[in-house]
Amino acid sequence: MTIAELYRKHHKKLLLIPAALFVVYIILAFFSPGLKYGMDFRGGILITFNAPQNFDARALEAAIRKATGVTEVHVIPTITFQGGKEVPGGIVEVVYPENIKTTPTAETNAATPAISASSASTVSVNEYKDKIIEIIKKEVPGVNNIVVRTVAPSLGQTFWHLAANMAIWAIILLALTVFIFFRAGTPTAIMIGSAIFDILGMLALMALFNIPLSMDTIVILLMMVGYSIDTDILLSTHLLKRSKSEEGDPFERAARAASTGVHMSGTTLTAMIFIYLVGYLTSNLAVMRIANVMIFGVISDLIVTWLLNAPVMIELVRRNEQPAA
Repeated sequence: MTIAELYRKHHKKLLLIPAALFVVYIILAFFSPGLKYGMDFRGGILITFNAPQNFDARALEAAIRKATGVTEVHVIPTITFQGGKEVPGGIVEVVYPENIKTTPTAETNAATPAISASSASTVSVNEYKDKIIEIIKKEVPGVNNIVVRTVAPSLGQTFWHLAANMAIWAIILLALTVFIFFRAGTPTAIMIGSAIFDILGMLALMALFNIPLSMDTIVILLMMVGYSIDTDILLSTHLLKRSKSEEGDPFERAARAASTGVHMSGTTLTAMIFIYLVGYLTSNLAVMRIANVMIFGVISDLIVTWLLNAPVMIELVRRNEQPAA
């Protein structure tokens, strides 16, 4: 079955897929498991290291959680190439708990005592960092090339407010541009809805795969607003700016736009997979997360553009092209 035949026979039924996913996205992003804020917003410690051999990442995570009382600990094993040889290593990200200044962390044991409330305050971040490094050295014997970065939450809060304002203005300006170009309210509303769906889809998949909201991922969320509008302009141009005599009925025009759009998205997905592999091989957690979120965004955009926006636009154009009785 061709894309044109699929739209001609089932374009209304296709609307059920994004409608169901919209509900699922809301549940995943805001309820269960729910999106988490990364250390850019809550503060934390990022440590990278090399190891003489492969290690148990889950065991290291558990040891850090037990010693610090912090649940949001992420350990990612990595492989780098040095002198033509594979060198194992890891990335450790420990997010400060929201109540780090006032509430003592949880359980303790004789080998790795939990950090107390007084020592886990802002003035003893170094002690907190040293404790985590001590655990890494214990769980990964022979660890070397340890690089530590600490992040204060205040910078992330400022960036969050700035990003929110930028997102609002971006959507307003894009909506105005689209309205001027097509001189119609429906395509504009559809494109804005598509951008919101894409962002919600990325947030839901980030929550599902335990990728926290950070400065890096917010940049990608904003960028995907433009990407979403781009594919919708492709669809709207084929349906609204080209006549039936030029490229066939609305089903055929939508299918031609879908063919081009899917190829564009496929190219983007391939590039993002390659970027993810580069981030993995170079132990760059930020690059890995950027690639992941971009992949989530492209997948969400494929769904909303060609399973929701296309059927709606097809029905709109069909009604407008029907001769008056």
